[in-house]
Amino acid sequence: MTSLPNETGNVADSTVATPNSLPRTSRRSQLPHPMVGNEGQLANFLKQNIGKDLSKVAFPVAFNEPISLLQRQAEDMEYAALLDQAVATNDPICRIALVATFAISGYACTRYRPGRKPFNPVLGETFEDRRTNFIAEKVCHHPTVLACHAHGNGWEYWATSEATSSFTGNSLKLEVIGWNHVKMGGDHYRWDKPPSYVRNVILGQGKYLEHVGDMTVEEARTGLSVEIKFKEKSIWNRNGINTVEGTILSLDEDILGTLNGTWDEQITLSAHSSYRRLWHVNPYPRDASTFYGFTHFTVSLNEVTPHEVSNLPGTDSRRRPDQRLLEHGKLVEAEAEKQRIEDAQRDRQRRGAERRPRWFRRVNDGSDGEGQEWVYVGGYWEAKESAWVDIGEPLW
Repeated sequence: MTSLPNETGNVADSTVATPNSLPRTSRRSQLPHPMVGNEGQLANFLKQNIGKDLSKVAFPVAFNEPISLLQRQAEDMEYAALLDQAVATNDPICRIALVATFAISGYACTRYRPGRKPFNPVLGETFEDRRTNFIAEKVCHHPTVLACHAHGNGWEYWATSEATSSFTGNSLKLEVIGWNHVKMGGDHYRWDKPPSYVRNVILGQGKYLEHVGDMTVEEARTGLSVEIKFKEKSIWNRNGINTVEGTILSLDEDILGTLNGTWDEQITLSAHSSYRRLWHVNPYPRDASTFYGFTHFTVSLNEVTPHEVSNLPGTDSRRRPDQRLLEHGKLVEAEAEKQRIEDAQRDRQRRGAERRPRWFRRVNDGSDGEGQEWVYVGGYWEAKESAWVDIGEPLW
């Protein structure tokens, strides 16, 4: 088995090594203002919308956190170093274990975030993060569908997310339909995501978030797969909360190794008579609980660095005035701007002037029950070099 490091790095330390064409950039370590708004009113709001698809319900800005759903997609890239390590190994068992661990690691950022939701982007809104050459776009409004693409040294990642949410009983269910893909060399991995639940919304001691269900990471060329179970908190789960267990299988379903750990702390691999830690979570910022529960990586996502001030398209989430106002604690002004932006989107829809997807094209309409699928058509980074000529009508 190829030797593995004991732990993985973060692509967003306080000083970030960006691609060769970009300078090293110091990132902020804290948001400009603590949380604002009365999160406790969420239960009453949800009771008024029992049984509805909440992705179609306009939430007050007081229930938001100051990032967009596109930036939430980018949070999945915090531990992209796992993909770099997967490229570096020739052992197919080790490689699929690292890809599966990367798939699990995307949940770690949610540990302290049960009570709020990201901003729903408007159609045509985008977000970029050059650290992983990440680009995301909202490509469909009803249903809400987001598409993203990233690439590194020897790997390519893309995903489509169709988000739905509903409230039943004492839990808020959040479900993402769509496939996540990683390609490296001749290997092509894909997986979908289990649903998430906010528990004790009305009754019980304290809201908490858990991810419950199955995830299968498949690789077409070798036939290897990893069957991952996100365990539900219960008296029968003796291993504790947030437990994850994975089984690496051959094409003939022989067990080749196992993954064990939790989605918010660490994952270990047992295979080839050896035991190694593949990943562990990075430390949280001080006072994270008063700053929306964000990780250091998430704190950096809505920041506009000096290099980016004049280099972002008008469609980027960091240009949203309502989101920026919430980040600065200006709740009343943020609510007014959110309403104005949503009214402008409805006006474009009435006029037939809605933004068409520019950076992604649809390859599957979702009629197979597995959700829509969109792929990157290219050209975003080239347009950036051309100063965003013909970018289209402003979104806000």
